[in-house]
Amino acid sequence: MRLTGWGGGTLDAEFVLWASADELQIPESAIFRKDGQSLVFRVVGERGELTTVSTGRTNGFYTVILDGLSEGDLVVRHPDRQLEDGSRVRVR
Repeated sequence: MRLTGWGGGTLDAEFVLWASADELQIPESAIFRKDGQSLVFRVVGERGELTTVSTGRTNGFYTVILDGLSEGDLVVRHPDRQLEDGSRVRVR
């Protein structure tokens, strides 16, 4: 965030809502809810695999994953409604 003050000065500020080296976090946009479950599409090879996850706290942009994914797993960031379990995906 950049704030401009009186006299033309500027201030750069960064707000940290939480930080932890021990938590796996993914973009909130990758998570969707169905029948009371939190789900993501994990990329396995060239396919999207529907995966149930347990979530922790979120800041609205990133959410902590407690179970269901491992460090290094790739997820579809913005899954659309046509994506199904086993659909082909392309990693960019």
